[in-house]
Amino acid sequence: MEKPANLDSIIESDPLKQYSLKFVGIGAENVCFETSASVKKLIKVDLGVLRSKIFDLLKNLDTNNISNHTYQKEKIQEYNKQQNDIKEIFGDEHVLDMGVFRSKIPLNKELIIDILGENRLCLVDRLDDDKNYEIEMLIRTQEIAKEIQDPKYFQTEDYSTNIITEDNFRNSINIQEALSKIETFSQTFLNEKSTNYKYLELIKKITKKIIQYTKKTGSMLDIFGPNNITMFMDKDNNPSFHLLDVIMPGSIEYWNKNIKQDIDLSLLRHYYTFYYCIKGLAERLGIENNLQLEDLIYFQNADIPKGEFPKIEG
Repeated sequence: MEKPANLDSIIESDPLKQYSLKFVGIGAENVCFETSASVKKLIKVDLGVLRSKIFDLLKNLDTNNISNHTYQKEKIQEYNKQQNDIKEIFGDEHVLDMGVFRSKIPLNKELIIDILGENRLCLVDRLDDDKNYEIEMLIRTQEIAKEIQDPKYFQTEDYSTNIITEDNFRNSINIQEALSKIETFSQTFLNEKSTNYKYLELIKKITKKIIQYTKKTGSMLDIFGPNNITMFMDKDNNPSFHLLDVIMPGSIEYWNKNIKQDIDLSLLRHYYTFYYCIKGLAERLGIENNLQLEDLIYFQNADIPKGEFPKIEG
């Protein structure tokens, strides 16, 4: 994670000071903090949502109203329902305690530039250099896993796959070639998991439960990126696992689309990677009740597209 300049002084300002937050860094999906009052909690703010909100505000640029802006699309009840569904299927002992609440994030001009990027400099330049702005956000708290703090002691291994890059996907000749790239790319995940004899039975158990969750909810879990699901040896030297961050980032509405609503196919590479990895792994492991396209809301009543990619406006 890269630490933007001048962020420490921002975090020390109100209102986040009341939560005793310590900045951790900015990742691909989240801005992360730890609570100095308790090293057992991690605070996550969705980077994509934060960037989108700042950009929407700056387009209108009534900076006097920034501190009063409220993001209404994130629904805490829906987020909690996802957590409850996950706990019901995977078991409470495998899902670390999480919470979700609203708070205002203090930002200054320099940090806003870091978040939006230099290409939005013409908008950001109109902000006051010495003023702090506040954006109301949905903040997630998460217990920090002991195996992440001491991976050697717990013999930690990862259950996750990367995802093919947007550029590599869209620069393909057509959709068929792009999806073929995902199938080839995903072989690494299938090979690593199906030949990991130390955790093989645990991998099979996790895969079955991922399929069960998807069949129940129609949604995918975030198996992309490191340590979203960790496997480890517990204190009795028995294999176990934790789900650390398996809800897809951003708004729930964004991910619960059907492919017919995904006009520019921006979600296709995520969903196809998930589908191919989980279905392919289940086949190798001999899991009978396997994942099917129709199990996912995204693919229901629609075939996987072929031909040229649709044009993206803007």
